[in-house]
Amino acid sequence: MLLNCNSALYLFNENAVQSVTHYIGLFLARIQLIPKRILICEWSNVYARIITSQLKIGTLPEATSIWRQSIVPSLENTKGFQGGYMTSDPNTGKGMVVTLWATQADASAMDSSGQYQQSIAQFANLLESAPNLELLEVTVQV
Repeated sequence: MLLNCNSALYLFNENAVQSVTHYIGLFLARIQLIPKRILICEWSNVYARIITSQLKIGTLPEATSIWRQSIVPSLENTKGFQGGYMTSDPNTGKGMVVTLWATQADASAMDSSGQYQQSIAQFANLLESAPNLELLEVTVQV
């Protein structure tokens, strides 16, 4: 079985439980395949910025458009950015954005550079209240 764990490919015997430790760039990843073909990647030094928000009902299409057309291109050109997700409930307007960063300093630079404030400002007319931001270390990726 050939599996992909953050752009690194690994070949596993489907019937065995195997684990491998591998350096991917500057990151140490412990990759484990467990029965039922679940791939677990344990990273060191990867950080997640988690933004929770409450959109006004009916504004999700516009928020999604802003995310795709403005936020994603901006993030892709930001040092240390490794990927992200925008999740939402169209019935309640509840939303969560998770972005992954190479280092804590890269993740925190979003605030000191003003990039976070500029990004949030694009959603000002769509939000019920100010979003909540947390920075956490990623310990396991499944």
